[in-house]
Amino acid sequence: MVGSRLRESIWRQKCRAVWLAEGDRKMNFFHRQARIRLVSNGILGIQYNGRWENKPERVKFLFTKEFMKHFS
Repeated sequence: MVGSRLRESIWRQKCRAVWLAEGDRKMNFFHRQARIRLVSNGILGIQYNGRWENKPERVKFLFTKEFMKHFS
């Protein structure tokens, strides 16, 4: 009886170690994909009245201005 409990405990620990390693690899994959998506969906700048605007605060302002003009 004690031997079977010991074996069960050892196998449980081995399975947990494998699960942790596999889970960590999957988590790295997920985070890598999320970073790629964030970069590819980012807006670096916009062209407004013939000028290229790439300062984040300016881009935000111009988006808000245009949105308000169209939907107010």
